[in-house]
Amino acid sequence: MHFGVWNLRGLNDPLKQREAKLFIKNNKVSLVGLLEHKVKEINVKRILNFICPHWHFAHNYKSAHLGRILVCWDPHILSVNVLNQSSQYIHCEVQSIQTGLLFLTTFVYGANDYIFFFG
Repeated sequence: MHFGVWNLRGLNDPLKQREAKLFIKNNKVSLVGLLEHKVKEINVKRILNFICPHWHFAHNYKSAHLGRILVCWDPHILSVNVLNQSSQYIHCEVQSIQTGLLFLTTFVYGANDYIFFFG
């Protein structure tokens, strides 16, 4: 099993989509977190069907209207259960179909909001 996380800004661009598809294929990735992708919710299924056909995915559009996090996995290799999510993270339970290995993982998007403290 290989996993990846990529801050892949601008996944609407067909060149970035091809790059992501090749990265997943060439590295035999079975679980990937795509951060700061800038894909509208209406387009996400079409784009992910190109990048990783027949895979399952989760997102955080309900918590963040821009949906900054996509988690994608090959359901022939992994079973993924989203335990919790927010605008900043998606927390998952992941289990290997073949070995039964079970672990937790969290994909985090760090928003760049400024907070000033005066003291």
